[in-house]
Amino acid sequence: EKSQFIRKNETRYYELLDRKVTTACQVPVLINYGKGKTRGERPPISIDFETISKVNDYQIQEWVPTNELPYGVKTEEPKNTHGLRNVNQLYSKRNLSVLARIHQLCEKDSSLLFWFSSIYSRTHRMNRYMPNHHRHVGPMAGTLYIPYFQTEINIFNLLQDKLDSFKALDKIYSKPLVYTNSCEHMDIPNDSIDYIFLDPPFGANINYSELSFILENWIKVRTNNQSEAIKSKTQNKGNYEYRELMTKCFSEAYRVLKPGHWMTVEFSNTDSAIWNCIQTSLSEVGFIIASVNALDKGRGGMNSIIGPTAVKQDLILSLYKPDESFEQQITTAVGTESVWTFVRKHLEYLPLVKKHKERLIAVPERDPRIIYDHIVSYFVGHNMLLPISSPDFLSEMPRRFVDRNGLYYLPEQAQQYDKLVARQLVETENMETSLFVCDENSAIAWIRSQLKEKPMTLGEMTPLFMQELSSWTKGERKPELRELLEQNFLCYNGIEDVPSQVHSYLSTNFKDLRSLSKDNPTLREKGKGRWYIPDPNKAGDLEKIREKALLKEFSIYESSKGKIKEFRIEAIRAGFKKAWQDKNYALIKNICERMPSAVVEEDEKLLMWYSNSLSRLGE
Repeated sequence: EKSQFIRKNETRYYELLDRKVTTACQVPVLINYGKGKTRGERPPISIDFETISKVNDYQIQEWVPTNELPYGVKTEEPKNTHGLRNVNQLYSKRNLSVLARIHQLCEKDSSLLFWFSSIYSRTHRMNRYMPNHHRHVGPMAGTLYIPYFQTEINIFNLLQDKLDSFKALDKIYSKPLVYTNSCEHMDIPNDSIDYIFLDPPFGANINYSELSFILENWIKVRTNNQSEAIKSKTQNKGNYEYRELMTKCFSEAYRVLKPGHWMTVEFSNTDSAIWNCIQTSLSEVGFIIASVNALDKGRGGMNSIIGPTAVKQDLILSLYKPDESFEQQITTAVGTESVWTFVRKHLEYLPLVKKHKERLIAVPERDPRIIYDHIVSYFVGHNMLLPISSPDFLSEMPRRFVDRNGLYYLPEQAQQYDKLVARQLVETENMETSLFVCDENSAIAWIRSQLKEKPMTLGEMTPLFMQELSSWTKGERKPELRELLEQNFLCYNGIEDVPSQVHSYLSTNFKDLRSLSKDNPTLREKGKGRWYIPDPNKAGDLEKIREKALLKEFSIYESSKGKIKEFRIEAIRAGFKKAWQDKNYALIKNICERMPSAVVEEDEKLLMWYSNSLSRLGE
């Protein structure tokens, strides 16, 4: 294996650096020549080595970049593995001499310099040898990887290919406007943009300024990475700094977008702290998330394939900027009417269904619990008191809006939805359900998905539930399955008529129970002890029981001293909501600072309460 070989090094004089440098030794092993049908390959012969020797003795007269690669996450690989520490060393002497002359001819014309910069990624030592893809060799995306087998491409052929591409591009786009500046400060008027698509940096996934360093040295323009919105140990930027920088960028996007218009944000990172940074920043500046969808981009760069945060799909967040009437109606409404005004306006923005290939999929953002989360974010962000509790909200939703399988619609939307359902079955897909049961929230979502398919007894569900707990978040207390069931679901007692959900399951899956009425003794006995999803009209009562239990547990954390090492996040969230209503911002700050910082950073709701409490306290 390569790791077992001892690398051979060579020391030679670099006249551009005016010193001897030791680098990894490389020799040509294959010559590729010709074009099309005349293309062929042969091993190098003496004349090839003589030519290379002449090139290496050639003294370049034109300017070339010689700056040392900066200290960084990605820049250490070429330094440590191959001994390549300066920009000029990342090129073969032959390519460097040709690029130097072409750069000199193009430098004073911006269009020509743009043309020159278009070939930069295919002319250095990072081109990989790929035997079956002669026209598709290139560097590994997202890294400064020096391959063991490198290849050189004819620079003049590259320039000609790019010239042909530019001619074709000119026919497609007649009036493009390219604006290069930091998104922190955009010289664009307020409320002037119709639509924004943002593909922001995903935490520490890609180190942009490091990867741009080589090209930037050629065009003599360097990135000011002080405001580069990434996570980077070498730049001393963690989750907090990343969130602050992203908030500034989102704030500018909110400022320039027209009221009532949309922004799309593409996101890809499995780090929950980064995901929460994005969501919290968007909420803080005023955006409201209408839907979250998956986008499969196919094969990605090296980081997206083998990196520690590898994901196969990006998430697409669709957000809107509320129009003036939206905010005016909410702020002028009295009491709980402000909440119902928000819900009505928010439902107007939500899609009726989602479409995946040929399937129609229900919209999970119409779930009342998710809607309530948006209400909390909006009211807290606008320094408004929440006039309604979660239990009362859940109880009132069925009276004010139309329920379709636990999701809510305006009356006119429900009619359109019913027409769609009549033509095609709508499948439910809960985007909130995690791939892993890692906390109480995802555990409840998992139980809900299981009971939706099959009302089960505690004994039937217990072994299934225990198998899902391997990814539980460290530090969070694991509630008993019975506790989660009692606080969030209903159990049939065998006395009343069999609930519709239980009846439907039993009559469908057991031949001897088909066609039996809901009051049949045999059916009652078979259904006894089975847990099922509560009717929306009864969900509010369950929520009151659950909230009372959560606040009781929160009081334990409130009265304790020292670090809080084990906790129930749902209890913390419930306590924070009450503390906010009581304007007890100091309590929220105190609890957060006694919890592990990573927990707060990785929980969207805790981060929102903490951030806004600090703001109210003037910190």
